[in-house]
Amino acid sequence: MTVYCATFPVSIAAVSAVHDFLDVLSQERCSAVAVHDLKVAVEEMFVNIVAHSDAGGQSDVITVTLDVADDAVRATLEDSAMAFDPLTATPPDLDSPLHERQTGGMGIYLARQLVDDMSYRREGGRNVLTLSIKV
Repeated sequence: MTVYCATFPVSIAAVSAVHDFLDVLSQERCSAVAVHDLKVAVEEMFVNIVAHSDAGGQSDVITVTLDVADDAVRATLEDSAMAFDPLTATPPDLDSPLHERQTGGMGIYLARQLVDDMSYRREGGRNVLTLSIKV
């Protein structure tokens, strides 16, 4: 197993650095589809953390760890913001016309559709979100 780890400021401006960091997956034995899907899912969850970090328990950094195995890649995002389990988020209304839908909620939904597994735990005052995808 190969492990990569980087820490980013809680800022929308850091999204491009996160994207660049995830490029390391192209050097591994990962399919292009798996790399793309994991990049999109991580980016969506990173943006979600940034967008909601001011809602109590300000986090100053987000740590992203990649665990690359022969059959899967796990991306773990950790932050110290207020506890939030995205697995409990209300799914978006996909049936109503766009103008009747509530704003937000699509990022978590999209990330869950792109990965094979998503898990959350609160550990040591930190949110730990893991996204797994088969390679």
